[in-house]
Amino acid sequence: MKKVLAIVLALVMVLGLAACGGGSSSGGQTTVKAQHLSLGHSNNTEHHYHTLSTKFAALVEEATGGQLVVDVYPSEQLGSGTAMLEAVKTGSQDMVLDPDAFLANYDDRFQVFSIPFVMTSWDQVKKFPGSDLQKKFDAIAEENGFVILGWTANGFRYFSTTKEVNTPNDLNGLKLRVGQNAVMASLYTTYGAQPTSMSMSEIYNAVQTGLVDGQENPIANIVGYKLYEVTPYICLTGHVYTWEPLIMSKAIFDSLTADQQKALKECGEKACAEDLEYCSTSEQADFDKCTAGGATIITPDKAVWQDAVKNFASEVCAKYGDEFTKLYNEYVALK
Repeated sequence: MKKVLAIVLALVMVLGLAACGGGSSSGGQTTVKAQHLSLGHSNNTEHHYHTLSTKFAALVEEATGGQLVVDVYPSEQLGSGTAMLEAVKTGSQDMVLDPDAFLANYDDRFQVFSIPFVMTSWDQVKKFPGSDLQKKFDAIAEENGFVILGWTANGFRYFSTTKEVNTPNDLNGLKLRVGQNAVMASLYTTYGAQPTSMSMSEIYNAVQTGLVDGQENPIANIVGYKLYEVTPYICLTGHVYTWEPLIMSKAIFDSLTADQQKALKECGEKACAEDLEYCSTSEQADFDKCTAGGATIITPDKAVWQDAVKNFASEVCAKYGDEFTKLYNEYVALK
């Protein structure tokens, strides 16, 4: 009888603790069990993606009193950029930093950002976050199962190749690595290159084995993957500016409390704004790292590059229709 009574009392105590919130109690205070959220990105721990991610994680933990803990996984530990985005879509991964071009694989309207020579300066870039157009793209992302917590820089894109490139004619016949995006691939075909899709982590070896003759990326990524070692000619075309939104699974986001959702958005916007400001001033330091590593920086006549694709925007807009064209025109108007 005593044993039965002891078991009953133990059960009562366990149920009592559960009724107090499911946490442990010490000194009369209840400790809330943290919910861990995964955040993956494609670059190394010295890259600004990682600085942003760890800053965001610290802000979130502080803002939620430890209720939410963001675990950061750099260097494609959770898979390639496209694989991580698909995992976020399905809810098996919580968050990812990924370029806007990958979102275009789920909704053609994100192809707006892949049209060349729209953004031409960092001052222009900074007018997008907080704009009505940004809010429209946030809504488009939600239609596709994603929540964008903030917009930061992937950056202005430059060609890095094994041979010197000054004009579009110099790309003719070159095998060029591109990300998995149809409009970007079409752009490089227009320039005469032969685009080949592969993940960031494959580029270095692909150049060494002759699978590709070059690639194009923002300078921070060229430095992050040390691509200047194997593609030492860097042509500063700035042909496309690519965003790097902080993307969360909508299903996971919707499962959180209103206060937690608010904290994630506020922390995401803050961390991304700081990172965007950093990116706007850090390019020269990255150019210097490339030249110190033996690379040649080429400053081309951009007018020649623009003229070679002067009909590209109208062709893409005609393909994707009126709503797409309206979004594109709004993007162009951010002067």
